[in-house]
Amino acid sequence: MNPLTTPLANAANHAANSEIAIKDIHLPEAISWWPLAMGWWLLLILIILVTVGIVFWLKNREQRLQQKSQLSLRKQVMLELVTIQKIEDEHLFIERLSALLKRVAITQYGQKVAGLSGQQWLEFMDKHWELTSFSQGAGRVLIDLPYQKDPQPDRHLLLRICKNWLENQMSKEAH
Repeated sequence: MNPLTTPLANAANHAANSEIAIKDIHLPEAISWWPLAMGWWLLLILIILVTVGIVFWLKNREQRLQQKSQLSLRKQVMLELVTIQKIEDEHLFIERLSALLKRVAITQYGQKVAGLSGQQWLEFMDKHWELTSFSQGAGRVLIDLPYQKDPQPDRHLLLRICKNWLENQMSKEAH
């Protein structure tokens, strides 16, 4: 048998000799990114909801931490006031009470308060309380007592005034 006369060879010769119109393979168009598929929309909505949730959580967390810090400060101040109340030496009693008032005022109003003394300090406390218990009342003992030889302040009244002022200042801080 002649290899040139086999049916396969005949077909190859026939294809080479005749002009057959073969069309190219058409590829589909590239997939567009828009409009998004449903899954992408759901993912986008989920990301937005999670982001909003995190923002609210962080904001509430900050407020809770501030309130917790404020309660802790209030507790510390009141505990120190109780400790000061037990001091028997009048000069030390006034010194520690004045220092506590000053620390709370600095915490509330900043370092500008640190330089106040004497009448200016008492007027500052009155101004931020809208009473005159310090500059014209029993609170004057805070600036007068250190210069007295044998002081006898009304401790109960002074402690009540100072406690009320401290509570007033700390409640302002909480708002």
